[in-house]
Amino acid sequence: MIQSSSDSLEEGRPGHGAWIRTEPRKFAATFEKTISFNPITRTQGFFVLRFTENIKLMGDTYEGVGQVEICDTAGQQCIPLGLATTVSQRLKVESLR
Repeated sequence: MIQSSSDSLEEGRPGHGAWIRTEPRKFAATFEKTISFNPITRTQGFFVLRFTENIKLMGDTYEGVGQVEICDTAGQQCIPLGLATTVSQRLKVESLR
């Protein structure tokens, strides 16, 4: 899985991860990306932004809720930033069914 965002916290860097089918029309996905600013400690450096999400397909749309964490450069010692939701508008998902 490759992720992209225009969010300034994510600095336009791509995220990389994987997803698996957990049930018919339901998936679990996790991706990580490197960022250069920790919004909790307000410090510069390299950190890992991790997003773990559960996704449900509904016709040609999907929705999901996930946990966002910021971790050290090894992807360890993570601090939760909160929950995030994802909602799509019309998506071609034939290959995921």
